[in-house]
Formats: sequence, structure tokens, C-alpha cells
Amino acid sequence: MNILFILGNGFDINLGLHTGYQDFYEYYLKQPAKDPVIARLKKYLEKERYTTWADLEIGLGSYTLEVENIDQMRAVYYDLGDELREFLKKEEKSFSATEKVLNAITKGLVEPHSFLPLGMKDSISAYKNSRQPFQIDIISFNYTDTLEKIFQLLPKTNSSIQLNNQTFLRTIRHVHMRLDDDDIIMGVNDESQILNKDLLNDELRGLIVKPYINKELQNLIDIECIRLIRNADLICLFGVSLGKTDLLWWQTIGDRFQKASIRILLFAYDKGAITRNSERIFKYAECKSLLLDRMGIAKPTDEQRDRIYVGYKTSIFKAKQ
Repeated sequence: MNILFILGNGFDINLGLHTGYQDFYEYYLKQPAKDPVIARLKKYLEKERYTTWADLEIGLGSYTLEVENIDQMRAVYYDLGDELREFLKKEEKSFSATEKVLNAITKGLVEPHSFLPLGMKDSISAYKNSRQPFQIDIISFNYTDTLEKIFQLLPKTNSSIQLNNQTFLRTIRHVHMRLDDDDIIMGVNDESQILNKDLLNDELRGLIVKPYINKELQNLIDIECIRLIRNADLICLFGVSLGKTDLLWWQTIGDRFQKASIRILLFAYDKGAITRNSERIFKYAECKSLLLDRMGIAKPTDEQRDRIYVGYKTSIFKAKQ
């Protein structure tokens, strides 16, 4: 059975790293602007008050209306990306992998359904029953190497890491590259998210259109991640905002979801407080609807809705203090 985890920034935040957009925003505004073009960007960010990384990436497509030429857009993008790398490197350096963290991450990977309500847990257990061994792959939207640091604590044999008797971690793929790479990938999903059509050319595509960048780099990471999605039997989403700047991935999942009777576990979190049963039921439905919309399924059937399981504010991947 192929189990695929797709992890976003919420994974690092869950580990205690201060890698939310708001953390970076406050850091970035304090850095001296190298020229007036950068100063204008910072004023723009102050005015827009984005709250998520997906907002910022959509904002890059909108900001093309604020620049006069590709040179100005390049200067803005490079400054933002370089400062982000420095910021994240400091955060990553502060992280230490411990046995407690390893145990929490391992349990989450091996038994993600155990963090769901009992009925959902039993349904996923029945789905997984008699389908051993379990092969786990991870697609990370993060630039950090927190996962690699954690799994350095376990021995690797035959290119896999054995998590228990029947569960093996095969690969960790960073689809937007890593801090140790020459550069990172940040931006929009496609040309429709670039508002200044007069500026649109291959140079701009190579700067801020993420799928185009991966395609032209020919590093095959995107191809491998698409393959992992197309072969997955169970897909677990954690720490992702389901933003429009990653539509390629949500729609690839949607294609797999419609062609095969796979299951999806969506672990969701927000800062709201829920105390009523009706509120929790509404939250489950809201999360499912957002995911189905992002997957490009306009008129989902009841059967399709039933194959999506929502874990809201669970303790998955949370190390006990």
C-alpha cells in the first residue's frame, strides 16, 4: 500500500519553528531596503497585510502591476527570496531532533488515522487491513530539512527507513527545493495569476511561475512527485493551506481521487475555537468543500465526500513536552 504525506509550513510550526508568514513579514520589514524598488515592495506588503504564504505568492502575481519592467520584478523577487532563505536558515538551525520528536513523527506517519474520531479511525483501519506492507513517501512544500534531521536518528537500509515491522519510509521530496540548494522556488501556479500581461514572457515565467520553473530546470522532482500522487492509495495532507498557488498539486490529487477509490486524510488547523457539535460538523464540511474545490471537483458525489476524512486540531506530529 502506497501512503503519501504532503506536508506544508504547518509541519515546521508544529515542531516549534517560527516559520509562519507573519514571522517572516515582521523580520523582513526590519531589514534595510537596498534600493527604492525594495522600499516600494515593503510599503506594498504593509498595505496588503497578507496572512499566509499562499497570500504572499498570489501577491507576487499582483505586484507585477506595480513594477515598470522585468528588472524591477527580478530585484524584488531576489531580495524577498534571499531574505527568506536567511530567515529560515536561522530558524532551521534552532531546531534539534530528539527521541520524543522522532517518536511523535513516526507515530503520525505509521498511524495517522489514530488521531481521527473513532468512526473515521475504524473506516481507515478497515481500508488498510490486509494491505501490508506500507510504503510511505513524503512530498514537502517546505524548504527546511527538519524531516531529514529527524530521520537521521534512524538507520537506513536498502534506501528505506523502517518505521515498524510493516512500514517503510522510502523518499522525502522537496518540490520547491531546499535551503541548501542554489535557490528556492516561490511564486504563482500559472499565468492567470500574473496580473500584468504586458510583462508576461518566458523570463517572468522563469522567475515566478513554479511549475514552469520546475519544468525548465529539468531536475525531475516535479515528475517524481506527480508519479507519487498517481500511485498513492492513501494521501495525508498536513500543514497545508490549500492555496491557489499550488493548484497543480491539488488538481493532480483530484485526478487520482476520481480515477481510483483512494482515501484522503486532511488534517486542518485554525485559530478559531469550537465548542459546539454543530460547529465541528460545519468545519468538517467546510474543509471537505475547500479541498474538493481545489481538486477541481465541482459536483462531488456523496461517495466522494465520504472518502475524505477531516482531522481538525488533532495532536498528530505533536511531541509531548
